Amino acid sequence: MFGEISGVIMANDLFRQGVAAVLQEWEALDIAVKNGFGGSFGVEKARWMEAATVQYFQENDNLEDDEIEDFLATVVNQEFDTIVDDGSLPSVAKKLCWLYAQCINGREDEVRDFVSKSKPCSVASTVQKQASPQPDGDGEVSMEPEGKEEEQEEQEEEDGWEKVTYKKGDRSINHTNI
Repeated sequence: MFGEISGVIMANDLFRQGVAAVLQEWEALDIAVKNGFGGSFGVEKARWMEAATVQYFQENDNLEDDEIEDFLATVVNQEFDTIVDDGSLPSVAKKLCWLYAQCINGREDEVRDFVSKSKPCSVASTVQKQASPQPDGDGEVSMEPEGKEEEQEEQEEEDGWEKVTYKKGDRSINHTNI
């Protein structure tokens, strides 16, 4: 009996670590936390969300990906006043369901491997570094990425519209004026 209880506690702790890893990798949640969408307690809300997700799995049997997706969408909407529409919810829900299945089926090594390979997201800090305000020649602030100069090409289309193309390194962004 003690072995069963010990195994359940270990699987539960491992699932908790897996949930934390998945949510810390989630760019949408990271952006919401780092930009204060959850108010001054955003980090605490994200930690609470980890615990609430574990509890949701424990209290409900046979959860499907779409149920977890709805749960996460509701929590992020209520706690961070954010609607996630970047297409990441299905992927996050699927990972969580996979982790739970691995834990309840005794595949702890796969979960440990997943947790060890996960990397917390750092989107917001990357965005801030790339787009820090810089004064231009006439004192106005530009949001151009540091160290990258932007080339702008203008082409007049046959129908009189002007096509503006921005080139950044190996990327190109096309805008057509309407």
